[in-house]
Order: sequence, then structure tokens, then C-alpha cells
Amino acid sequence: MAGFRVLALICLCVGISHGLSRDKLFPFGADHGDRRLEQGDDISSTEIALNIPVAFYDQVYYSIFVNCNGHLSLETEVPDFRSNLIIPFGFKIIAPFFADVDTSLSGYVYYRETQDQTLLALASRQLWQAFPARRDFQPRALFIVTWDQVGYYKSGHDKTNTFQVVLASDGRDTFSMFLYPEDGLNWVQGQGKSGPSDVPGQVGFDAGDADQRRYFTLPASGNEAVKNLVSWTNTGQAGLWIFRIGQTQGGDIESPGEQEGQGMEKPTTCADGGDRTCHSSARCEDFENGFCCRCQEPAIGNGKNCVKPSRTQRVSGKFSGAVNGIIIEPVDMHAYVIASDGRTYTAISRMNPELGTMMQAVFPVGGILGWLFAVPKSPMAKNGFMLTGGDFNRTASIQFNDGGHQLTIRQTAVGNDVRGHMLMNTVVEGNIPQIPVGTELEVDDYKQEYTRARAGEIRSRLTHTYRVNGVAKRFSIEQIIRYEECPAKPMDDLPAQRLYTTRNFITYNNDEQVVRFTQTNRVSTAIGLDPCREANILCDSHASCVLDASTGAVCVCREGYAGDGTTCYDIDECRLNTHDCHQNAQCYNTDGGWQCRCLPGYIGDGKDCYRQMTCEEISCDVNARCEYDENQQAVCVCNTGFSGDGHRCRPIVFTCNEVNNCDENAECAYDYELRKYTCQCNDGFSGDGLYCSETGESELNCEHCHEQAECLYDADRLFFRCQCSHGYSGDGYTCYQIGRSTQDSCDVVNNCDYNARCVYDDQRRSYSCQCNAGYHGDGLSCEAVTCDVTDNCDINAECRYDSRYGHYRCVCNSGYLGDGTTCQVEGCNVQNFCDSNAQCLLDGDRYVCRCNEGFEGDGRVCRQSIVPCNQVNNCDINAECLFDPNSASYTCACRLGYEGDGFSCRLTADCQQDQSICDGNARCVPRGTDYVCICNPGFRGDGYRCAPLGDTTSYLLYSQGDSIFQVPFSPSSDSHGKRILYAPGSLAVGIDADCYARYFYWTDVYSGSINRAKLDGSGVESIVDGLQSPEGVAVDWVAENIYWTDSESDSIEVSRFDGSSRKVLFNTNLEHPRAIAVDPIRGVMFWTDWNRDHPKVERSYMDGSERMALVESDLGLPNGLVIDFDTYHVCWADAGTQRIECVNYEGRGRRIIYDLAPYSFDLAYDNQVYYWTDWDLKSLLNINQFSDKPNEELVLPQGGNGRLYGLTTVKHQCPGGSNACAVNNGGCRFLCLPTPNGARTCLCPDDVDEEECNSIGLLL
Repeated sequence: MAGFRVLALICLCVGISHGLSRDKLFPFGADHGDRRLEQGDDISSTEIALNIPVAFYDQVYYSIFVNCNGHLSLETEVPDFRSNLIIPFGFKIIAPFFADVDTSLSGYVYYRETQDQTLLALASRQLWQAFPARRDFQPRALFIVTWDQVGYYKSGHDKTNTFQVVLASDGRDTFSMFLYPEDGLNWVQGQGKSGPSDVPGQVGFDAGDADQRRYFTLPASGNEAVKNLVSWTNTGQAGLWIFRIGQTQGGDIESPGEQEGQGMEKPTTCADGGDRTCHSSARCEDFENGFCCRCQEPAIGNGKNCVKPSRTQRVSGKFSGAVNGIIIEPVDMHAYVIASDGRTYTAISRMNPELGTMMQAVFPVGGILGWLFAVPKSPMAKNGFMLTGGDFNRTASIQFNDGGHQLTIRQTAVGNDVRGHMLMNTVVEGNIPQIPVGTELEVDDYKQEYTRARAGEIRSRLTHTYRVNGVAKRFSIEQIIRYEECPAKPMDDLPAQRLYTTRNFITYNNDEQVVRFTQTNRVSTAIGLDPCREANILCDSHASCVLDASTGAVCVCREGYAGDGTTCYDIDECRLNTHDCHQNAQCYNTDGGWQCRCLPGYIGDGKDCYRQMTCEEISCDVNARCEYDENQQAVCVCNTGFSGDGHRCRPIVFTCNEVNNCDENAECAYDYELRKYTCQCNDGFSGDGLYCSETGESELNCEHCHEQAECLYDADRLFFRCQCSHGYSGDGYTCYQIGRSTQDSCDVVNNCDYNARCVYDDQRRSYSCQCNAGYHGDGLSCEAVTCDVTDNCDINAECRYDSRYGHYRCVCNSGYLGDGTTCQVEGCNVQNFCDSNAQCLLDGDRYVCRCNEGFEGDGRVCRQSIVPCNQVNNCDINAECLFDPNSASYTCACRLGYEGDGFSCRLTADCQQDQSICDGNARCVPRGTDYVCICNPGFRGDGYRCAPLGDTTSYLLYSQGDSIFQVPFSPSSDSHGKRILYAPGSLAVGIDADCYARYFYWTDVYSGSINRAKLDGSGVESIVDGLQSPEGVAVDWVAENIYWTDSESDSIEVSRFDGSSRKVLFNTNLEHPRAIAVDPIRGVMFWTDWNRDHPKVERSYMDGSERMALVESDLGLPNGLVIDFDTYHVCWADAGTQRIECVNYEGRGRRIIYDLAPYSFDLAYDNQVYYWTDWDLKSLLNINQFSDKPNEELVLPQGGNGRLYGLTTVKHQCPGGSNACAVNNGGCRFLCLPTPNGARTCLCPDDVDEEECNSIGLLL
């Protein structure tokens, strides 16, 4: 069963805008065509049919219910309010304010569906502003529900609430808007009908899936602070909240900024809203790098969750798993804690005698509660709740010496719910010793050491015994507890904590079928020095030192590794088949874990893979088209003017109160039976209201009806017709009684089914009805034959059940096209899309296009073959071989300062002799022995052609822990920069910017990934994952490639900007590669390797060729690296020698820029100034190129924590020049890597077979 889903705190934006005025709500009321719920308590609407369905989580719904108590529901009405209904409570609900609303004496609940274009445009603007990446979403209908000045139970009307929910849907996806006007929430709970008192209003979404328990709640849901929703927001407009609630693909509700990487800035101090994130029993404390919440005595907790030790604590959740091969379906697990005594009572229900007796051996399941609520016995002693606030993940491994059994316990806790009850789920897997039915298990007192292995991680180890019938059995427990510590607070030295557990009582009650664990706990600090520090235990880098009460300090390998602790090796979960990859996915082993990737032809996250459908394989409605969604899955989409799921589309019908389309002899009136506005013909006229004619004319069509028929109006054909009465069949002019024989056969009475024909039977010598081909029945009633009844599928198709159509149908296999009953090999033989200079040829089992001899290309586009200069170097010595997009080939072009056809070039005057060759917005400057044109500041180009820039700002980006900051080169009193990205749980090391596309890239060593975002921090996406320890990263903005170093795998790799086409360039003779820099114009790259035995700075071409050591002597720990594009020097920051130095591209002309940098990490350069981050000084320093004294250090923005890592410049224009890969990827299919002199190399990715890659052919 999936664990509890709890919303991480949405950023609360305070003081950013005025509140939402009542007139900013979407128009509502009877004047706008709204319907209204009856006044009263616990009222729900009848089922409301929707013209445009709404999407909620993974399903689409064509109807909805409005409930008085502040919520909408799907599939069923939920009218009653009970105080014990806490989200999630198992119904599909959308709750802008779920509370005990009573409109008996005050207020109304209005609702309607509308397709008003003005309101759709208004909703679109608000949605697009909150979700910029979803601007392709075009709502086709809004469902608006308004609770207007509603009271509370019982008949309370002295205080009223007003709020609104708007569902915007396009039929496939849906967004929800919650609107709370100023002074809109004046009461938070009713008086209570019975039982416990009501909880304050709850706000959020419940998927209603009992097995997954997916739900999403807003900040302050269920507590008194819910009133603040009128002044808080997740959109920038106080009182307005927007969420994407459809197309979740097994995930959860999407908030603004989750896909775009932006969203509103979180508070950084207590004063700007940080205090609102703390528990009501906590206070907010400011630190240098942010704020933290701390529970106020006598309450204990982590500041986000606080409880009073004097109060009894309750814990509830589900217990499930598999033990000794027996599947345990989710059952209830409850605990009762007397916190003042440290006494815990845990019970697992619905356990049969055989299993329940054995389950006594899993008593450590309840031990976690002992640690959480143990009574502290010394000032430095802390129980688990003080550290975690009841929000943690625990993994415990139990080894039973009796029979070598092993059991794993995984527990997930998410703090307290709105009732103050702690929520915790438990899953157990493995084997335990057999215990005879009727036997009780005994455990003596024990003590256990809990050690903080690192921030947010507690470890412990215990070796002890239990007794069965007086016989002692030995066991050991190793456990890891992970939780989140406040990142702003400096980490203190938490001493090892010693937990004393006494008065253990374990039993199984056969009558109640309940397993019970009871114990008493207290905690104190371990006496003496920390043995881990004192003994200087040499644990493996993948191990932690843990205190064992009986054996002392022990090295324990971390999860995903095995060994004795001093030596740990990676567990290959793929080989051992202990992974959780889907059957249609490939498992890839990684250090400490594994990754799952769906096989070709399947899409998903690797744990769930489903077949990737193409447009040729699905059938859309005649009024629909096939498109590919963001996962490249084919989907049917109704055309404009139609609604539905794409497989069934129906015209969008506007009601006449929205569009006056009634006949001139009709009027628009509300139809209470249909519950909508319709056109109704005036007296004396008949028709459908859109078309009306005089009644006398139309009734002539019914002159000759049979006596057992009646005259009815056909609204589709707009005339009256005869229809046989109930119990009779026929055409209306001739009717016969059903079930009685008639002498009139079908040649006399046309009584055959629509899908049948009347044929003469020679044997019976009479006419009879026979179903047409593809249908079966008696001829009077015919149904379509499906392939599950009759196998009529093509040999290259299979019969599948299609839930969209509700029956089985034939579907052509992959590689084939057709309707399933007839399938042809997909290819050019079906659709002749080959070039005129190509042929359609059979290749294996499919037809493909092949260019004729003398032509080259992919068969769809063929060009005459010309031997290009990149194959035969026939260019003039003063020319370069460059890619020509017009001819799609390489041609010779004279170098700058020369003119000619490329085969013969002659010297022309440079700009020193003729400055008119420079653009009017450029200047002539010396470079080496030549003079070149360079665009002026504010313009971009090659100097001969310059264009103005839209953004002329330049600045620095640096990474610090889990954040990335922007800081100007010259901070002012108005701006010291700002944090543009915050990614909790990450450690950004290397960073580089794409000066052309305006993105930045960074490496994350915690997740082993490379990521990118727009320069404003939006649009965050992971590009490459599965790395071991990525550090340096460099951007080739011309060829659109990224390069990076990995200090764990000791490699240098390259890929495309999107992470595709990965290629390892180097994985030998590297020890600790750190920084990397590239010059795409000249096709060379550089990197540092701080191998302590042989540190060096190296250089190679950007395709990995011509590798050489540039600097090998007098180095310590070369870290940061940067290229000076003004002088073509490469410079590095050395934390060992404390120097910043430079050499030219050939390794000559070495000179020291600065020699007093204590511990420099990364280096950047701009406009003759070097900038570097320093670990010891924790600052960003800088010095002019020709100065011997640093400038004043830059003032850093607030919000950072820890050491400064990566650093890069963001310039308003790129360095001048291009390379051979700039156009059409250099003609390469996969990787185009530039090399010197305008050349390039096409390389195949590592995951593409080289023979296959070359057989495809490069478009050269």
C-alpha cells in the first residue's frame, strides 16, 4: 500500500498583493443562469451531467455533485458532515472549505457550467500566469460553484463565509481554482452534531483510492489558521489558489512552479511570513541563512509538529506486507502513548491465530514509538519526537539467529493530522521463526544507542535475546531513521542517545485476534566520549559508525551496500532480482541502488511501463484528430466545436441563454425537467425551437399512421412521423404485435433490423430477415460481431478489449497498419513518401526508402552526392571547411581577411586598414597579430553584422548547498542579488550558463544528476541521471552539447542539451576530475584533475582526440577552471597552492594572478576581473587581472547555507564565432563535436551499436 501523501508546505506569499475583492469572483447568482441548492443542513445536488467532462487524478468524469458542506464530489453525493471525516476519507472530493455548513438561516450555494467566451478567456489568463508551461491548455468549459454568505451548524448566521471553486476543463485535463475574497472566511468550524468537536475547515483534494490513499491538502487545512487562506496564495494574488488536478499519471496534484521550476518565493525570515509556517505551539527564530521553528516548552517536536508531553498521544495507520510467504493485506495498527511515563501500547488487529502468534516476533515494530516518546532523563537527552516531529522514514533489519531468518520493517510517519493523531504506515517483508500457537514471547530489558550519522539520519544497532517457553533466542537489529532537519540552523553536535526499554509485555489475544506490544522507555545521553570519534573507526566511505550497547562502535554498510563496514561493496539488485522494475523495463545497477528504464516501445518511469501507442494504432472519432501528448503517447482529441474523449465526439451545444440561436417563432426558456435553457416554439408552431413551423403543415405527415401507432415529432429530422406503439413493431404505417406470428413477411412489412436485409429463402419458400456481414442475430435484432466471439482478426493483429468502446476489437501489431481485420506492413508501400530520387525497397519485414546510386540521404530526402571538403581537404590554405546549410554539405570558405571561392583565397584589407568593414555598432580591436571587428556592448554578432540585444544585463550565478543564487557584478544598496532556485535535498556543485538560449546547467552530487533551468530559475528539469558523483559541467552553446566530469567513475562525458546521445570521452588516466571548460569556437576543452599524487590540468579536442597534459608541475589541488576568451588563456584556482594562475592554450606563458586565496573552489572571469568562491572564507572574492590586491568582496544575498561551490558568469552576449556544428547539427545524426580549424567529428552514443549507427549513415 502506498504511504500517506502529505503536501509539502506551499509557499505562503504575504504582503505581495491586496486581497481578493468580492467583485473579482467569477459572476454568480440567478441572474447568470445559476442553479441553487435548497437551503438547509447536509444538502447535496442530484447528479449534474457535464457538457465537457472534468479530469480528476487519472480519471475523466462526465457528471459531478455539489454538496452544501463546502465540497464537490464525483461518482456519488457526500451530503453528511461528521466530525471524524478527515481528508483523506475515501471519497473523490474537491474541497475548497469542507466544514459543517448550514444555510437554514443564511446563505445560498450556487452552481452552473458555462462556456461563456469572456469567462473562459479570464480563466485562461489566470491559469497561464500560474502555469506558464501550460499555455497550450485551452479551457472549453467552466464549472463554477459559489458558497455565498453561508452560515454554520446549528443554524448559525452571526458569522458567514463566502468562497468559490472554479473547475476549468478542456475535456482531457482540468485545473481547479479556489477563490477566497477579503473577509470571506469568518468562521472555521460548526458547533458539532455529536461525538468529538468539529475540526476547523479542511481544504484540499482526495483521490478516493483506498489502496493508494492519494490526497493533497493546503497549508493550515484543519486548523485555526485556515482563515489565512484569504491572504495567502500560491499564485501571487492573495486569496487565489490554482492547481492542476487532472492527468496526474499515478502522481499527485500539481502546484504552480512544480513543472516550471518557479512559483512564488518562499519566506526567508520570520517577519516575511516564516512564522506562519510554524506550529501554533512554536515560535519562529531567525538565523543567518534563514529561519527555523522551535516548539515552546513544555511542548516538544520539530517546530512544525508540536505536542504536549502531558497529553496522551494516539498513533494510527496500516500494517501490511508478506511474512513467511503469507501475504498480509492492510490491517489496522493503533498505538496509545502515555507520554508522561514513556509507556507505549501498540496493537495490530485482524491476525489469525497461526500468523498472530508468530507476529509476536516483530515486536520492534512498536519499538519506534518507544524512541519517539521516551522520557528524557538529562538536559541533553532528546527523544525521537523532539528531533523529527513525528515525520520520518524508518528501515529496520532484524536478523534471527534461530534458522537464519531475516525481516525488514519499513515505517513511514507524516506527523499529526488535524485531530492531533500521528499517522504511520508499516510494511514488513521477510521470514520469522515459527512460534507454537498459544505461546507467548518474552523480552528482557535492554538499552540501545542512537547515533546521528549525518544531518537528518539516525542509526542504531542492537544485539539481544528473546525467550520462547524459557528458551533464549538471539537476534540483532540495525535501523536507519531519516528525517528533515531545519537547513537554516547550524548543525549542533548531538551526543549519542541511549534508550532504556523496560517492562516489555508481548501477547497475542486469540479471541480478539490482536497482537499487542507494550513497553516503557526513557532516554539519556550516552556516558563518556563518543567511541566513534575516540577510536577513530576507519569505516568505508559507504558505511557509518554506529554504537552498539553490547559491542561498542561498529561500522555498518549503508543501504544498498554489503560488507563488514570497513569494506563495503555495492549490491547488484538487478542480478539478484530484488529490484522493482516493471516486466517491460530494464534494470540498471547503480552504486547503492538501481534504476529502471522502460524498454523501447514502452513509456513510463520504469516501475510502471505501458506500451507506446502510435496514431496508426488507435481509431479516433470522425470529428477528432490524433495527437501525441507530452509522453509521445498517441491520443485522440476532439476537433474544435466538439467535445468528448476523442473516441466519441459530440458537437458542443451552446444553450440559448448564452447564444440566442432560437427560431424567430420561438423563445429561450428554462426547462426544469432537462435542467437547462432550451428554445421552445411559440403557440401555433412546432419544432425543436431552433426551427419552428406552423403546426398544421407538419402534422400532414401523420395522415396515414397505423391504428397501433402514434404521431410523434422527430427533433433530428424536424418533422412529424408515425411510430408504432409499445408492444408493436413496424414502420408506423404498418404495425404488428411483437411475439405473435404474422403472415406479412419482410417483403411486405419492412421489419428487419437496420443492420439486416430481407432475402428469399428457397427451402422455406418465404422471405426472412438476415443480419449483414459482421453482425449476428435473428435479423429482427442484430449486433456487431466482435473478435472475442469470432476470430476475424488479420494474422498480423490481435484481439484486445478496448475500454473506450466497451467491446473487443482487432488491433494491428506494431509495424503494421489497418483496421485490424486487414493489416499491411507499415512503410512506403502504404504511403509513398520516398524522394523522386529514391526507391521503396523491402528491408527485413518492412518497406523503407533508399536513395538511388549517386544520391545520399534518408530516402525521404535525397541529394546528389558530392565529395565534401571534410572528406577531401582541397581548400586553400587560407580557407576553412564549413557546413553550408543551402547545399547541406561542407564547402570551402575563405577565412576572415581573405576573399575568393574557398579553393583560391587572396588577402583583403583588415579593419585596421579599412574600418568600414566593421558593422556600424562594432569596433576594430587588436587580437594577436591581426585586427578584428567586435560588436559594441548591447549588441551581438561577429562584428561584421551586429544586432541589438534584448537583455543587456550580466551577472554571476553561484551554488550554495541546495540553492543557486544570482548576484550582480556591482551590488548596489537596492540589490545584492537573490536566490533563483531552491532544491531541498540537493547539493549543486558545478554550474555553467548557455549564453545563447538563456539557460543554466548544474550538477547535483546527491541525486547523481545534471539539471537545467531558465535564467530566472523557472522550467527546472533533470537532463541526465544515474551518475555517481558529477562535479564540473560545461556548455557548448553552438553545438548544443554539455560536457561533465564524474569524480567517482573517473570519467568525462558529453551529451546533447536534452541528455540524449550520451558518450564517454575519457575513463582512463583520471583520478579526481573536477572542473571542465570548453571553447566551442576553437574546438578545444580543458579540465582539472586533483589527483594528490599527480595533479594536472589537461587539454583535448572536444571530440576527445589529441589529449595532452597542459600543466603538470607546481600544482596542489587544482579546482575551478575558466577560459579568458579575450586572450585565449585558460585559468585555474588551486586550493593547494592557494594561487590563481593562467596559461595560453599551448601551456606556455604561465603567470600568477593571485597567490593568497585560502581555499578557492570555482573560478569565473568577466571584463578583466577574476571571481572565485572560497570554502574557508565562505565568500565570493574578486581581483582585477593586472592588480595585486583583491577588490572588495561581493555581498551575498540571504538564504544560503554552507559552503559556496560552483560559479559562472551570465553574459548578455556570447563570444564571437561559430563552429561546424552550428547548422543542422553539422549533418550528424547523433553527436556533432567541434574540433580546431572549423572541422568536426560525428560520434555515436554509447547506447547505440556502432555498426547500427554507421549503417544508418550520417547525412554528410
